[in-house]
Amino acid sequence: MTKLSQNTTEARIWRSPDQVLEELSSVAVFGTGQCGVALTQLLEQRGISVCYYLDNAADKQGTEFFNKPVHSPEVAYRDQPVVLVASFWAREIAGQLSKHGIEYYDFSFSTDYNRWKNHFSPDHFNAKKALDVGTKFLEGADKQAFFGCVRYRQTMDPLSLQPSEFDHYFHPSVSPTGGDWFVDGGAWQGDTVEYLKNKFGSRIGIHCFEPDTLNRKVLSQMVHDRQYEDVVISSLGLWSHSETLRFLKSEDVGHSMQARVDNRAGESLVFEVEAKDLDSYCIETDLKPDFIKLDVEGAESQVMMGSERVLQECQPRLAISAYHEPEDLWSLMVRIYETNPRYRFYFGHHSQNLFESVVYARVEDGS
Repeated sequence: MTKLSQNTTEARIWRSPDQVLEELSSVAVFGTGQCGVALTQLLEQRGISVCYYLDNAADKQGTEFFNKPVHSPEVAYRDQPVVLVASFWAREIAGQLSKHGIEYYDFSFSTDYNRWKNHFSPDHFNAKKALDVGTKFLEGADKQAFFGCVRYRQTMDPLSLQPSEFDHYFHPSVSPTGGDWFVDGGAWQGDTVEYLKNKFGSRIGIHCFEPDTLNRKVLSQMVHDRQYEDVVISSLGLWSHSETLRFLKSEDVGHSMQARVDNRAGESLVFEVEAKDLDSYCIETDLKPDFIKLDVEGAESQVMMGSERVLQECQPRLAISAYHEPEDLWSLMVRIYETNPRYRFYFGHHSQNLFESVVYARVEDGS
């Protein structure tokens, strides 16, 4: 099991991922996919040796990965090494290791280590503030799921997480319905569009925002081929105001879902995007959104700043990704509440590791 502090109320009592690595000289790595490759490269840079790899897949056991043997987990149960988890199935793997008393840490975020490591650092994530906000705004299972995310960031133990039992963006209290105009901020290649159209057909209209050319091409082709009606596809980025932004191309970030704002000078693989605030877009198009979903790779707070009129006048239901920046987990609730205190909040975590935390919100009758 992980061996970090048990006190979740203190803000500066746990080790960051960098500090964890500083204390290690040899580890076993659980996972031989993309995460395993990225973590191996990180360990090589830090001078940490990998004694062997672990994998649940029988066809990988007995092979080699980076010139080291791949074993079944039973070998680790016997040897008791420190295990670094390099798989998006992190919670299930942690459950295996925990039963055998193995010290482990989830490093499944190593595919983009420098981007994600600060989520686990007390210098960048204010756990006390997060707990205060969660206590104020959330109740019941939503609050427990939120607290689990806080605890996970302090321990790097995915057993703290409580993945939701409902579909992504479909919280039981905050879901799209037929008759909605749905804003899909960060539409990617159309997974949410497909889900909504399969569920509601022509009874739902969707405005999609996808600035990445490759992703938008796939999205547009799907909408055309399936003859979806009332789907508007925009190349605009959503932001706090009208501005030309520099985006890091998805092919330069290791995953087609991660195209994001990057204003660093001299970056070779960037493209310029015209961005607009949602308030202005809705005025120009006469759109009155009923539901806003945002998965915009760290720009969520900026988009909320540019949606104040919409949140006050239209009061759409919200499903906002809350994991791209370390403090988004709690600060997005604060920003929405300060814009319109009639909003009530819900929460869901939709993965076995760091990713896919979502803040849900709605203005309820009588609030």
